[in-house]
Order: sequence, then structure tokens, then C-alpha cells
Amino acid sequence: MSFSVRQLEHPVSDTVLEAILDTQASAFAEDPFAYACIDGDKSLLKSFVRSVVIAGFLGGEVYVAENPDKQIIGASVWFPPSREMFDSEDQRKQGLDPLFAQFSPDHLKWWLEYFLPNYAKLTTDTLGDEFKLANWHLQWIGVIPEERKKGVARELIEPVRIKKGDKAMCLETESEENLVIYDKLGFSSKGQTDFKNPRKDFTMWVLVEKE
Repeated sequence: MSFSVRQLEHPVSDTVLEAILDTQASAFAEDPFAYACIDGDKSLLKSFVRSVVIAGFLGGEVYVAENPDKQIIGASVWFPPSREMFDSEDQRKQGLDPLFAQFSPDHLKWWLEYFLPNYAKLTTDTLGDEFKLANWHLQWIGVIPEERKKGVARELIEPVRIKKGDKAMCLETESEENLVIYDKLGFSSKGQTDFKNPRKDFTMWVLVEKE
């Protein structure tokens, strides 16, 4: 294996944070879901990634994959049982608010009145009221294009798979292509819904670790 995976402890240096943001911006540069979430403004992509990564450092766990030269090639953000993204004031203040401050009023309204409520409704309707919060949730995972299909994503999941005990793992994806990948990684789809967006409509699937 020409890479290694480790968990990062908060706080990290600005250099490390910037490296994570750069790799994830590369990983999601052509992603329709990310495009919709940033209102088609690619200058906001790193800010979008930053909101999730900061939330992960403050309320969850952040893992990175590094090549032999210690360059980051992938990352994953997990939330453990009893925690979720943006569930605390520090996550919202340091992660979400700086992102929202860059949105137009109409796009902020889409987030607050449409996307976030319907995202929560999808996971609740699919998994039940308590499942997501009671188990490990993979909020984000990305690998730079040139390092894909080399087992990096699998290894970014493995640390939690090893330590989760009797808890399950769950996640969402907005890519039909990724459904095939996640099936190979041990997850199955439990439900889906379509989201409307002025820039790009998308479908979101909810997946759970296979029993």
C-alpha cells in the first residue's frame, strides 16, 4: 500500500488544513452536489469543504490518507454516536457561519428552508428517528482523482470499522456511480429522494453498513 491513513487531532496547523481543503476541492471539483451547494460558484468550494472539516474537528473525527512524501491525497470526516454535524455552537460559529456569510439571500434561503430540513427528513424517514445519531456517520469522504481506485477510500473507512464495536456505519451519497463503490465497501442503499436546486437538481441516497 503506497499510502498511510491517520487521524488528525485538533487543532491542526494552517498548512495542514489548507492541504486538506485543496485535496477535497480537487476531489469534488466536478461533483454536481457540491456545485448545487455552492450555487454554482466554484470560488466557494473550499469554503464549503472547510465548513465540514472544521465541524469534524470540533465534533467528530478527521482522517487523512498520505502518500510516502506525506502529501495528503484523501480525507474522511466522521461523527461518532451522539454527535452530528453542526450540532454545537462552536461548529456553527467556526464552520457554518463563515460559509453562510458568502451566500446570496436566495441561496441561503435554499439551504435553511429547503435543503437542511429535507436532508434531515430523508435520513429520519429512511433510518428512523434515532439510528443516525446512535451510530457512526460518514459525513464526507474524498480522494484526489489521480489516486482513485487504489483502495484509499476503503482505508479511510477502516479505522472506524475496526473500532465501532456493535455500532453501525451510515452515510449519504449523491452519485449513482458511488453506489457501486459503496456496495463493494460493504454498504447498501436504504432509500433516496430527489432535491431541487436552481443550479443543479440531484438525488441523495442513504446507505447503511451491510449486516
